[in-house]
Amino acid sequence: MMMIKKAYFYLFYKFYKCTDWAHTVFPHDMAAAAAIAMLEMVFIVSLKFYYIEYIDPKNELTPLQMIVLGVVVFLVNTIAFISNDGWKHYFKEFDKLPRYKNIIGTWVVILIVAFILVSAGISFKAMSEIAARRPI
Repeated sequence: MMMIKKAYFYLFYKFYKCTDWAHTVFPHDMAAAAAIAMLEMVFIVSLKFYYIEYIDPKNELTPLQMIVLGVVVFLVNTIAFISNDGWKHYFKEFDKLPRYKNIIGTWVVILIVAFILVSAGISFKAMSEIAARRPI
């Protein structure tokens, strides 16, 4: 469990560092938490699509499920990053990593984000094709 928490904070660390380059008007921790929240929501929605399409076709994604999903993701990220300063301890640890480990970590984060975006793109494309085939 600790490994997952550390990986989650490393993802936050990388997004936080990206906000340094992006010059956002929001505080860096809020911008990084929002980026992670959007990534999580896209991933969960694409997983839900795969579940609906291949495991339980009679199930549908309702607007209430989307609202609950958004609230849960928002609360988890708020508790983990905004209201709790525990991530600062991890930042000190991540800043001390050797350059080669940081490069490897960056590539892992890039691959994870790419996987989620490609998976979401495939599921959204498939959803639009399924919606086009359904009678009105």
